[in-house]
Parts: sequence; structure tokens; C-alpha cells
Amino acid sequence: MNILITGGAGALGKILASEFFHLGYNIYVIDKVPKNKIEQKYLEMLKSYHEVDLSKIEQIEEYINYLNINGINIDVLINNAAVRDFKLFFEFSEEDVFKNIKANFEAPLFLTRKLLPKMIQNNFGRIINISSISGLIGYLSGTLYCSTKSALITYTEALAKDLGNLNKNITVNAILPDSFLTREGKKLKNYTYITDKIIFFINEFVSSNSNGKVKIVSPLKNRIMIFLKVTYNNFIKIL
Repeated sequence: MNILITGGAGALGKILASEFFHLGYNIYVIDKVPKNKIEQKYLEMLKSYHEVDLSKIEQIEEYINYLNINGINIDVLINNAAVRDFKLFFEFSEEDVFKNIKANFEAPLFLTRKLLPKMIQNNFGRIINISSISGLIGYLSGTLYCSTKSALITYTEALAKDLGNLNKNITVNAILPDSFLTREGKKLKNYTYITDKIIFFINEFVSSNSNGKVKIVSPLKNRIMIFLKVTYNNFIKIL
């Protein structure tokens, strides 16, 4: 089985690649980090590593051409990459706005659209979108990150209905992790719990026909707080 992981040079991407390599999958990784900056030991796990800036559609097109020319069919797409820019909205430049939207939201849509024909042809496909609990509740300095992650959740739910109607054994699901690393890469208290749960849900999505599921990965206390806040906010909106 061939798995494509976007953002595979980041912390979570490497965790996923290592896990699925040891399960015997063929791992393909794309990330904007130059290949010469990646540890050789990690590269040896991969079928291929390509430098791709997901905010640039033409680079995604080039990568899709590489897959097609080499006859590589992607069975599982994990849209993991994301730009994490946090500052007040009026401090973002226009370039920042477009970069965040393209990398965090447009790229998963574009990649999915490009890989779907082969999945349809093979009567199998698994699309897994790594969103965030930030997509449920907007917070200070998170305008671009929260909104793009929220859009990814709604997109997942809507696409699931299209794929269900297609009846070609292709599913799409989303995982919404809580924070498990600081921006400097330091592990937070729930690091192991959250990363283990992410792997568990991805394995579940790959091996089952689950479609349109949105899984929050967070300790129970946090999940209850999120549920109550989201429910309250939605209730206020209808009044």
C-alpha cells in the first residue's frame, strides 16, 4: 500500500512515516524542507522524498506528474502539512493570507482532486485530513490557522457525502489533535497520548469503511470543555 504524507519533515509527519514504514507500507513524503536538511536515516525509510511548497500549486502539479510518469498510485493520502502563523489579523500581509489559505486548505483539496481518478479506477482510496481542535473555536492571533482548519473539517464532511454517493470504496475522514508540541518543538504533557491516538485513528480509517468521521484527539477533560463551548456558541448564534 502506498501512503503519501504531506508535511512529512515535521514532527508528526516523521512519527507517522516511521509507524507506517514499520507496518510495511511504502511511504512517500513531500515537504518544503530541502532534502539535504533531512536525516539520512529517515530518508532510508521512504520510497521517495520530494521538496514541494504546498502554497505553490505549480509545485504540486509537478509532483503529481512525477507520480503519473512513474506509475505510482497513492492509496492513502494524509494531508498533514500546515502553516502555523500566529499573530493579530491586521499584522498579516496579503502574501501571508494567501500562503496560509493555499497551504492549509487549497493544497489538500487540490491533491485530493488530482489523486481521486486513480483511486476511483482502483476502487480504493483513503483520504485523511489532519485538522486541529483550533478549527472548532477561534482564538486570539489564530485567525488564519483557525479558519483554514475549520474549513478543512467542513470540507471533509461534505466530501464524505460525495464519496459515499460514488460507492467506490473511497473514504475521507478528519483528525483534530490538541496541542502536543510547543512551537520550539518541546513535548507537552499529553504528547504520547495524542500521537498514539492519531496513529490509532489513522489505522482505523485505513482498515475500515468509516467515512465522514471527525475525531477529536484530546484528553477527556479538554474534549468535554470543547464540546460545551462549541455547543454554547452555536446555541447563542441561533437565538
